[in-house]
Amino acid sequence: MIRIACRIFLCAAAVTSIAYADAATTFYGSTKGQPYFVRPANLTTMSSVVVRYSIQPFFPNEDASCFIQAIQEADYEGMIFLYRNGFDPANPLDDLIAYSDDGPVFGRGESRIGPLALSFEDNYYLVTTGYYGDTIGTFSNMVACNGPATRVVVGDGSFGTGNYEGQIAELLGGRFKVWVTGFDFAHTDFIGRTAPLASTDSAIFWFFNPANFELLVKIVNGCGANSRFWVYYAATTNVEFRLYVDDTWDNDPAFYYRNRLGTQEATSVADTDAFATCNF
Repeated sequence: MIRIACRIFLCAAAVTSIAYADAATTFYGSTKGQPYFVRPANLTTMSSVVVRYSIQPFFPNEDASCFIQAIQEADYEGMIFLYRNGFDPANPLDDLIAYSDDGPVFGRGESRIGPLALSFEDNYYLVTTGYYGDTIGTFSNMVACNGPATRVVVGDGSFGTGNYEGQIAELLGGRFKVWVTGFDFAHTDFIGRTAPLASTDSAIFWFFNPANFELLVKIVNGCGANSRFWVYYAATTNVEFRLYVDDTWDNDPAFYYRNRLGTQEATSVADTDAFATCNF
């Protein structure tokens, strides 16, 4: 993919606090139900601990000094690992450039990496795991970068430049691609754009104004309940739109959901039968 730089926001971090950042995004997620791997002990040595992991791909829109702060919620004690240009759970020391267990302020339940010099030309994969093999939980990971970056871009560019432009959201570790098209009452076409704040399972789209959110979409792993991935969405609009959801692990076309112009007939959907692709 050829990337064309523009601008976004980071964080200069003191030991005890995070200052204003020029570019940042926050990933919210959980390791519950996620796949397993044997985690590293450090940059050069493997542990023997088998843990569940969650992946968040990202890159800064310009070369920048970046900082990562991870908060593991409740009694979840976790670790974070940062990879450049690849993450292979079968070979978890390959491409590993940084890791963190306990942070300097809160200790258990906090992890910090950086500041590090990250490149616009590279893709990065932030992997969150438990410290112990039986540890799972929820977390929030903030990636923040100083100028000249103006945006931390979610995803790894595997869908072309549309991903960088915010046209496509990547959910559940990039497995699902989500995008929106439509037209307004003047029959002017639009393409939905994602808001910069990111989640591992949810996305927010705006249609006409970046400050006016129109659509919330989330993908739920319901494989343990009915062997399906579920699609939920809610829209606050009555324009014509089509929401496309694609499971990249199968060879089928993307699903789409349509709301007709001037109606709200399909602005709230809970499709618990969406993708019978749990075995892929």
